[in-house]
Amino acid sequence: MIIVFKFILGFAAGLLVGVVGGFVQAGRITIGGQLVPYGFVLACALLVVTLLWVGRALQSRIAVISAALGWALVTVVLAGLLGEQIAVITSAWYSKVYVFGGAVISGIISAFPVLKPVPERNSLEESFTDVMQDQFHE
Repeated sequence: MIIVFKFILGFAAGLLVGVVGGFVQAGRITIGGQLVPYGFVLACALLVVTLLWVGRALQSRIAVISAALGWALVTVVLAGLLGEQIAVITSAWYSKVYVFGGAVISGIISAFPVLKPVPERNSLEESFTDVMQDQFHE
């Protein structure tokens, strides 16, 4: 049951990052008269952070794989024509970098072993102040 919960939570995170990344990847800014695309870098960075966070928070590679599947599903839907609307992910070079780069990122991070959880701040056997007081009294 816990594995199913982790799969669903990872998939939901992947759907969310796919929707946000699909729209962010088209971001561009004009600098010195040149149009500079920056959105695909932000979208790929968001994907990396999300996949690493899902793996570390849930301590499961299944969650990372399901997040990657959720991202891929949204990316495919946004790249296709949605009825009479135009595609969100176009055939521009920065969109292709986002799609293929995201696929490579997803594959690499899915193959990583899960990172150890972050220890609690108060997980010391004795508090810091008690240790310091013991050192002053010796």
